[in-house]
Amino acid sequence: MQNALETFRQGHYRKPFEDITGTAAFKAACDYALLAFVEQLPDATGDPNMLWATHSQTVGARRVLEILRSLHLDEEPQKPLRTPTLKPPQ
Repeated sequence: MQNALETFRQGHYRKPFEDITGTAAFKAACDYALLAFVEQLPDATGDPNMLWATHSQTVGARRVLEILRSLHLDEEPQKPLRTPTLKPPQ
């Protein structure tokens, strides 16, 4: 079963979307969309719960934009992390 990203990447929308994401207009639109989102958040001054809620929404919005910007890109396999040792490199 394919996930959403794999389904998109194998579909016929990938190439037209890839052409759009390479433009400066798309990058500017993403930046301004995030700015508009932040401007529309309620004032959370002094309320820790509201501060946490607005922070969480902002993190979520940034993540959505990251996914949108890389939706058409193939995922590279992650390189294994090097386990730290006490031995100095030789």
